Amino acid sequence: MRLAMKHILFLFIMIGASINGPAIGHAAGTTTKYTSDLPGAEVMTVAGFEKITTLKQVKPFADHSFSYSIRIPNQWEDTGNILRNDRDQGLTYGSIAEYTGPQSFGISPRIEVQIFELKNAIGAFHWLYDYLIGSGVSVEAIEYLDWDRAQALYVVFERGASFKVRSKVVLSGSKIVQISYLIPVSNWVGEKDLQAHLIDHFGIMDVPDEPVEPIRNFEIFNVINFSFFESWRFSAGKVTNVQDIQFNFTHESDRPKEPNDRFLHIDGNLNVRLLGLDLNPNLAEILDGITKKAEASGYDLGAVIESVSTFAPKNGVEVIGIESYQLLDRSGTRIDHELWVAILKSAEYYYILSLDTPSREGKYLEWAHNIAALKILVESIVPQ
Repeated sequence: MRLAMKHILFLFIMIGASINGPAIGHAAGTTTKYTSDLPGAEVMTVAGFEKITTLKQVKPFADHSFSYSIRIPNQWEDTGNILRNDRDQGLTYGSIAEYTGPQSFGISPRIEVQIFELKNAIGAFHWLYDYLIGSGVSVEAIEYLDWDRAQALYVVFERGASFKVRSKVVLSGSKIVQISYLIPVSNWVGEKDLQAHLIDHFGIMDVPDEPVEPIRNFEIFNVINFSFFESWRFSAGKVTNVQDIQFNFTHESDRPKEPNDRFLHIDGNLNVRLLGLDLNPNLAEILDGITKKAEASGYDLGAVIESVSTFAPKNGVEVIGIESYQLLDRSGTRIDHELWVAILKSAEYYYILSLDTPSREGKYLEWAHNIAALKILVESIVPQ
């Protein structure tokens, strides 16, 4: 029954796509209990905001990857910057700028600009969600802006006071740049319009053309070109006909193995199959095979989690449908997984992608990186 239901759901997407365009969906993995649009300015106009602020274009440490533009309220002070290094983890993190406003009852509002080095490719929303949940703050809302940008509203207690914080993160090459505007909770209502405008106007001046991790270009039988992460292991399938081509990528965990563990820690498994339109393939049977393979590994196919509409292929490739499903561990000894299935179409081929990944509840950052891997493959395919 589960397989039949899945076929009905995915074939419904394909029929709807062929008639009405892509299925209705959203950005991958951005539906959480905190997901909501942040409030905009209610009274202060953009002109009013610009009148009481000064535009600054800043390039800390003479590094273009840190450069940003910001409008600072008049009478605020630049209180310096500091950059810290954690060499053991290979991370650079910390504040690169701080601006402080006038005190009220001994407490000042402030603006912080911070930078974080990324270890793996990940979407801005996913990074911000993980950062906030791990920080123990009281989250009110997180908003997806696009793959490279997200913002949030939350309350934090520090320096003996509670602050209402509006924060935005922006991907900048291999880094995340975060701006946070902290207002004492007692003053937030009177200052929230200024806070909203200032965060909206913050931007990166010169986004460096440097990927988070090395990317390699692939060409398969003069049929398809695409880009993908070098950290994933490529395996070519057996090919007897250029109308039916299969290959696979696996991603191995960076964590060390346990003693006497002879197995690789596989964080993600992405299978790709190209089927020529001339074969008139039975897509329902192909999908059935994908789910049977997942179930053969000891998982039960569960409910549909989400449909995604924000991956944007180019070069004459269209998305028929992208959906994710629960994979529930039968043994109760392993974390649950998710099965992501994407069907794309060009003038000559169907492209059927299936991703087996640890669930977002089980290994959030690994799951988020796997979604980034699926995205780069979907968006980089070039038919030959």
